[in-house]
Amino acid sequence: MYLAHQPYPELVWLAADRAMLAAQDAGDPAAIAVAAWYYAHVYRGANQLDAAEQVLIDAAGLVDPAAGGEQLARWGQAQLGIALGHSKAGRAGQAWLAWDTADKAASRLGSGYAHPWLMFGPAACAAYAVTIETDLCRAGEAVRRADTMDYRALPSCTRRAAALIEAARAHVLRRGEVAAVHLLGRALRESVDTVRHHPYARTAALELSNRPGTVGEDARELALAIGVMG
Repeated sequence: MYLAHQPYPELVWLAADRAMLAAQDAGDPAAIAVAAWYYAHVYRGANQLDAAEQVLIDAAGLVDPAAGGEQLARWGQAQLGIALGHSKAGRAGQAWLAWDTADKAASRLGSGYAHPWLMFGPAACAAYAVTIETDLCRAGEAVRRADTMDYRALPSCTRRAAALIEAARAHVLRRGEVAAVHLLGRALRESVDTVRHHPYARTAALELSNRPGTVGEDARELALAIGVMG
């Protein structure tokens, strides 16, 4: 995750590849499922959407969602990753079918459940629903989900900040620039490092800083705080 926010994409590929090789060498299906989640992120970032989906499908087939909470969480996480790939490709029906499957898995784990380091659970599914609607360019639904999402239920300052950034992205899609600046500011208060190294947050703060009035003024303060404006 650290390397994903650095300007060296080859290191992200190397990390994902080493993680998958280590999991395969260990012969550990649960580890393979986790490695696939991160590998799929890298594939999606490179717009290799079919490869992202395939690595998750293969990994999900190795774990048994009926074998207990740990395997159910990793299986559900893979379904969530599949949903993100479909939404980026513009396949709304398939995206929401996969998301529903992930959300049902999360519900079976309990309303307050969050995997201790994957963070998979109902709150994570709700947060990624915002990403899915935004990727599908459904601005109204994206904002509705963003406004009803309880980001505080995510037990990680990094994930809370990321969820707020996605909420800001949804509002920008609907031209809600005041809300977007506010949400980016909240994200910054949750995790300075996450916002400073998040590509969208950096781009949005810089672009919004050119707006007239208080939106531009507040965005310039954000841009200064995250280091994209001197």
